[in-house]
Amino acid sequence: MSANVQDVAKALGAHSAPTEITQVPFDYDSSHYRRLCCHSVRPDAGDLHSYADDLMYMDIQSDLFLFLLPVCLSAWQEDLMASHKSDYSGFVEQFSAALAKHVGFRDLLSPAYMMVVSNFMQDAILDKIDQERELSFSGMSASPYSWIDTIGNFGTAFPTVCDLWQQWWSIPTPGRACGVLQYASVLMYSDNTNPIFSPWNSDTGGGPPTLWETDGHIYDQSWLPENLNFLRATFTPDYVRNSVSAAAITLRGHTDSTVPEKMVSDFDDVETFVELRIEELIENLSLPLGEVRKWITM
Repeated sequence: MSANVQDVAKALGAHSAPTEITQVPFDYDSSHYRRLCCHSVRPDAGDLHSYADDLMYMDIQSDLFLFLLPVCLSAWQEDLMASHKSDYSGFVEQFSAALAKHVGFRDLLSPAYMMVVSNFMQDAILDKIDQERELSFSGMSASPYSWIDTIGNFGTAFPTVCDLWQQWWSIPTPGRACGVLQYASVLMYSDNTNPIFSPWNSDTGGGPPTLWETDGHIYDQSWLPENLNFLRATFTPDYVRNSVSAAAITLRGHTDSTVPEKMVSDFDDVETFVELRIEELIENLSLPLGEVRKWITM
């Protein structure tokens, strides 16, 4: 994998825990700090969740934060690669909310440190997309849900969606080609006609992913202006058309060509639908993400 949390720890330079911990715990119990500062032990999910509560609701001790941030990112990465089915999933929901609230912790991190963290998270998301090989999903366990939700959170915290997007939609790997088709299918088809994601039903769940969903308890934040401006300037029907065609070419010999070829041949008929859905997607990403909404264009 290209995302290595040890590179983050080295760049941040916080090689030892602070000699004095002044962080006030949200739950009045400070014992999780001592345990989390013991790097020889795999972090307990409950301890990480307690620290995520501290990050969300309390004033943050900066030197403790720099020391524990790689610990948090390692757990975040483990949960992402496990499609949010690890014992860290509850921590990730609160940590992602804290990331959004503090806009990537820009008040605690220098621009250079923010870039290190952003690049790590971006690379981890791309690592996850690179694992994609399927173009048929039914039920609630579809792997694209996890990284699409994570991208939803990333857009609230870091102004670098353009870098992530370009590395993804340039389609250098079969996994990213599958990821492009999975994402584009939500823009091309209604929920009941999507060729990749079977419709939702009350017994097994499922259905296409929601493109403005996040992996955290994020209610008041929207995507950052830099990310919205990038989408407005870049994400057009022609861009989607060309990317779907490029993805289909990349996947020849790697997967059944039925779905990629169908999406290429269908595009002319659904171009207006795609245009409306792109406009709606960007509008939804520009509003507080906690608001309940659904596609208007059906």
